Amino acid sequence: MDLLRCFSRCAVASLIATLCAAQTNAAVVVEPSPGYTRSFTFSNLPDPLSAILLMENTTAGWGYSWGGWTVPAGSVSTTIIDPYVETNPTTGVFILGLASLAPGQTDLVLFTNNSFAASAIGKSWSTLFPNTSEANLISDLQTYILPNAYPLPSSVNTDFIGFAQGDATSPTNISFPLPSTFSGVAFSGGTVFGGGTATEISAVPEPSTWAMMLLGFAGLGFMAYRRKSKPALMVV
Repeated sequence: MDLLRCFSRCAVASLIATLCAAQTNAAVVVEPSPGYTRSFTFSNLPDPLSAILLMENTTAGWGYSWGGWTVPAGSVSTTIIDPYVETNPTTGVFILGLASLAPGQTDLVLFTNNSFAASAIGKSWSTLFPNTSEANLISDLQTYILPNAYPLPSSVNTDFIGFAQGDATSPTNISFPLPSTFSGVAFSGGTVFGGGTATEISAVPEPSTWAMMLLGFAGLGFMAYRRKSKPALMVV
């Protein structure tokens, strides 16, 4: 009986710990659960893609995510999942990355909506975005995003957010909605660079979280059963 009593107390403690952890995680993420993550599938890439940076525009403003992501070349689809859980409505996203179209050459790749990608073919970066330094963005991606460095210097934040709020939205908008397809363009020459699809994935608890919660509920049920089955004291 002592063993069963110990099991019940441990189960209840597990449930309480799980619920507390869920509250803590919600605070760390900033936005409360439930939310969603973003999944991006790339296909038909002529060269490997590295230093992938996801720029996302929500009703709370512009932000970005990175995780040392890389995607191999080829026609086989490769998926990356943004682990950041977001609950603010998303108005659009675009993706930056690095490729090498020639030996010893580093090219900035922009994944954007299909319409803008078509209009950017054959054009230089400076023609499309005269107020943003292509060299600065390449340097930022090589120095900080590729090695997954954190935290980022304020100058890097200024480069990415400044581009998203400035050249990227005026006079044109390069973002694409979720879910949708998108196309890639490599600069400076405006070369077609594959494409892909973007989706949203509903956030669900991890298997370990489910296990702890089920253990806790089982313990609560067992304690309730014992209380009901215990004979009442009789007063004579």
